[in-house]
Amino acid sequence: MILSMTGFGRGDYGNEDINVSTSISSLNSRFFDCKIKMSAGAKIFEENILNKVRKHSKRGRININIEIDFNANISEEFEINEDKLIQYIKIFGKIEKKYNVKNNLSIDQMINLPNLFIHKKMDFDDKVEHFLFNSVKIALEDLYKMRKIEGANLALDLKKRIDLISKHIKEIRLELKHSSDSDLKKYKEKISAMLEEININEDRLYQEFAILIEKKDITEEIIRMKSHLNLFNEFLEDDLDSGKKMNFLHQEMLREVNTIGSKTDNIRISHTIIKIKEELEKIKEQVQNIL
Repeated sequence: MILSMTGFGRGDYGNEDINVSTSISSLNSRFFDCKIKMSAGAKIFEENILNKVRKHSKRGRININIEIDFNANISEEFEINEDKLIQYIKIFGKIEKKYNVKNNLSIDQMINLPNLFIHKKMDFDDKVEHFLFNSVKIALEDLYKMRKIEGANLALDLKKRIDLISKHIKEIRLELKHSSDSDLKKYKEKISAMLEEININEDRLYQEFAILIEKKDITEEIIRMKSHLNLFNEFLEDDLDSGKKMNFLHQEMLREVNTIGSKTDNIRISHTIIKIKEELEKIKEQVQNIL
């Protein structure tokens, strides 16, 4: 079953000492673009997190937010990043001097400054890693569930539109069958009239007539359209790069429909082609959101 490219997932994992909360949102994009927001101390895990996300999403614009909460005992393992604090104090001093404003920065405000605290011990990494990656795993599984539900809804809509296009193609085939004799009769009458008015080689004229009929024939385009529609339905049951495959098929179907439209002088067929193009445009919009 196809998967939607958009979705949201959340994962919480922890114990009495540490709790990690991960939220993942995904939007449609032609390429893989993942941004991770988390504390500076956890940045060492970023590459591994990206690798795990890539296994679930080959495309899409993905935003991940990871929050790590510690109890009082664990928090004691953090210390002030004095180098960073000195930088902040210097910047605030320059602002005061240059713009003649008074700095009333409180302790509560200071503790929210980025990268002001660092962890003391290297075993911080081991303590966090287990909880962090389990939280990410749960969030990715939650994201997959939502994508699957959204994908099922997209599949229903696309199936309805593909069935409608199939119905229109059948209408074109029937119209072609019913009108072929009358069209042939009409062309013969025109040729007879031309033979009476001008002096032209009859064999050459019928040869040109045969070439014209061949150019107007849309049988091959209809056969290819039927093949594309059947293949599109098969892709609705596939979850491997379905979006890219469907996008390619959409372009091929549009090309065949444009060719049919340019070849036919039948007004009924022309009107049906317009209806098919309307459905193809709606399919194009939906396909952009399929993984």
